[in-house]
Amino acid sequence: MELYHGTNQIIREIDLNRGRLRTDFGKGFYLGSNLEVAREWAKSRAAFSGTPIIMRHNFGIVSGAIANDKVNFVVDDYIKGLVTAEEAVKMIRAIPNVIQISIHTPAALTFLAQYDASYQKMLDTGNWSEWYKLSNNSI
Repeated sequence: MELYHGTNQIIREIDLNRGRLRTDFGKGFYLGSNLEVAREWAKSRAAFSGTPIIMRHNFGIVSGAIANDKVNFVVDDYIKGLVTAEEAVKMIRAIPNVIQISIHTPAALTFLAQYDASYQKMLDTGNWSEWYKLSNNSI
């Protein structure tokens, strides 16, 4: 399976302590199956600072659906009585046709130890457009 991570900075070593707490599976390092979704994440992160970067990994894995980032806020609003259960269900939607994995332990990082040649080249040059051209030729 080919999985992607959209970001705004070069990640040479994954630090599990840097993940956000209020995410689909909790704090961890997230990957998804859809290149376009990763590209949009990278662009949205880079809008604040940095350069849009996509990490690509190939390996076998079990994964699940990606909920939108409103889940925790909607649950909080439901608990506070600000929205009904029906309203909450309408507000929380999974992104269709996209799966993700979440890595939470140092041992799980061993799956990410081998990067493919195009990702390594992107890391070495820091060149988004060069990586994009390579990925389009290989996908």
